Amino acid sequence: MDRHAVHGVPRPNHGLASALRMASLLPHVATAYTRHLCRGDDYLGERRLYEFTPTLRFGLQLALVFEFAGRRGRVASLEAFRDYAQRIGPAHLPPAEAAVCEEALLGLGMAPGSEVSQAAQTVLQACHDLDLLRCCGRDKM
Repeated sequence: MDRHAVHGVPRPNHGLASALRMASLLPHVATAYTRHLCRGDDYLGERRLYEFTPTLRFGLQLALVFEFAGRRGRVASLEAFRDYAQRIGPAHLPPAEAAVCEEALLGLGMAPGSEVSQAAQTVLQACHDLDLLRCCGRDKM
C-alpha cells in the first residue's frame, strides 16, 4: 500500500475514483438495510426509513460524489451538491429529497438531524466505510 502523497493528494482516498466507488455501493447498501435491518416488533417501522425512492437513491449517490468536492471541506461539498441539485431540477431530484440528501451529507460523522436523514446518513456512512477497506492492511481487516 502506498500512503505517500502523490501530486499533492495525501492519501489514496477522497478522489473521484473513491467517490464513484462509494456511489456505486449505495444501491446495494440501501437494499441490504431494507432486507436485513430489524427483526421483531420494530421491523416494519425501521425498514420503511430505508426504502428510498429511486430519486432519493439518485440524490444520495450524487451526495457521495460531492462528499469531498475539491477537498475544501464539508460546507464547500454541500454548496457544490446544492448548486448541482438546483441545476438538474426537481424532475430529477425533488426539493424535499434534496434536503434529506443535504442533511445526511452535512451530518456525516455527527448526530443525525432527523429520523429520515438518519437512515440516509447511515447508508452514506456505510458506503464511505466500505470504500475505506481498500486502505486497510491485513491486520486491520
